[in-house]
Amino acid sequence: MNFANIIFDNPAASADVTALIDERRSVTFGELRDRVGRLAAAMRQHGIAQGDRIAILLGTRIEYVEIYLAAAVMGAIAMPLNTRLAPQEHVLLMRNGEPKMLIADAEWLPVAKQMKSEVPSLETLVAIDQTDQADQADQAGHGEPGNLAYEEILAQAPQPTQPLDLPADEPAVLLYTSGTTSGPKGAILSHRNLIADIEQYQAFVQIPKGSVNLQVSPLYHAANIFTYVHLLAGGTTVFMRKVTADAMFNAIEKYRVNFMFTVPTVLYTLLDAPDRPQRDLSSLQTLEYGAAPIVGPRLESALQILGHKLQHAFGMTETSSHASLLGKADHLTHPGSIGRPLPGVQMRIVDDDGQPLGPDEIGELEIKGDNVIKNYWRNPEATAEVLHDGWLASGDLARRDADGFYYIAGRKKDLIISGGVNIYPSDIENVLADHPVIAEVAVYGLPDAHWGEYVTAAIVLREGMTIDPDELRVFVRQKLGGFKIPKEIRIMETLPRTGTGKLLKRELRILEDGDFIEILKI
Repeated sequence: MNFANIIFDNPAASADVTALIDERRSVTFGELRDRVGRLAAAMRQHGIAQGDRIAILLGTRIEYVEIYLAAAVMGAIAMPLNTRLAPQEHVLLMRNGEPKMLIADAEWLPVAKQMKSEVPSLETLVAIDQTDQADQADQAGHGEPGNLAYEEILAQAPQPTQPLDLPADEPAVLLYTSGTTSGPKGAILSHRNLIADIEQYQAFVQIPKGSVNLQVSPLYHAANIFTYVHLLAGGTTVFMRKVTADAMFNAIEKYRVNFMFTVPTVLYTLLDAPDRPQRDLSSLQTLEYGAAPIVGPRLESALQILGHKLQHAFGMTETSSHASLLGKADHLTHPGSIGRPLPGVQMRIVDDDGQPLGPDEIGELEIKGDNVIKNYWRNPEATAEVLHDGWLASGDLARRDADGFYYIAGRKKDLIISGGVNIYPSDIENVLADHPVIAEVAVYGLPDAHWGEYVTAAIVLREGMTIDPDELRVFVRQKLGGFKIPKEIRIMETLPRTGTGKLLKRELRILEDGDFIEILKI
């Protein structure tokens, strides 16, 4: 088994078909195979062996996929780094992952050089730039031992290497989690995990050959899987280095994009753009979103504008990206759901003792399948905390309805306990999301000397709109039981999120009163 065979041993991957496009160039499947094979040979030539880690600090560009697949070809482990982190955060991750090689583009070369001096395992720095090879070598510090230029090592590479036949559980990627509830952990994605995820997804969605994907999410994130799904299908992926509404519109129109995945906040940017009615979105067949559900007026507006093209994905780094999907038609019958498990994936709801619960009972969501990791990198404590008998404890509170559709009630650590009563944030968030002037909402608990915690809601208003406090009080009291009514509703410009769109409720809890536009007492 080898993850790289999605381009090397794939009848759908026709040599003359364009596989990848970025702002500088495009490559066909034939060219991609050749470059990946030569890069794998060059890595071996420069001291990389099976099991070694190769850190990647790049923007969204074709070389990212080349490195990912070349590492897989020779049995090395790709180690993507989140470009939004601070230099010292990168150093900490690299001291944990101990990569032997770091490949960076010009934008991050100063940081890369700093890391090379502070990470003992790091022997080789390879620079990628948009200028010629001589400039690349200069920027990498070519005269220094172990500093190389990407195109130069490709040009000097020996005969292209073919993918090794590896054990299915051999690590392919070391992907650090976004850490919304704790410090980052290194999830080890095996060749089996990655192949299972794209095959399970394809079995549900059936991406057709020739489909054009717009890769909006960064390639250091698990949502890079949509690029590889399209490679498996013999389709084309268009990369975006900077994500703006105008850039997305231009790419959709220019390349006749059929598929894209994004997070709700980016989707709202697209739908709310003043010139959106004049833009041509007719080529889009599927607009998939993740990180949070879309409900209420936002869902109604999106369906009215796009038609029945919305698809909701649920998953996490530890499931190699996916676990379940809410299909296009299901948005009408089960709004707010994360859908049903993908083929080959099992999901269940359990109580605090690990016992399965019945329909509409809230407990922790657990996931099992070939897409689920077996362990974290050098962290047996974290592994034992969330993995048992093949089941992954997601940390999400959820319920399953009688039709087999799952609904997230909130993070287990975000459960609000007020006066000994469990309060699920999603119950309140769904109500507030129905208010016509509220664009985004997050519900969380704050300490209370008497009740233990009190319910608080942070909201973002739709652009150009205001809210009447008295009307809001009436709205909330009509729709929520007394114990669920927020004591305060705090108005913000934006909600704190990770670079991939996940809400950071822990940051809301530490904000001062002055950080909010207004605080309404309910």
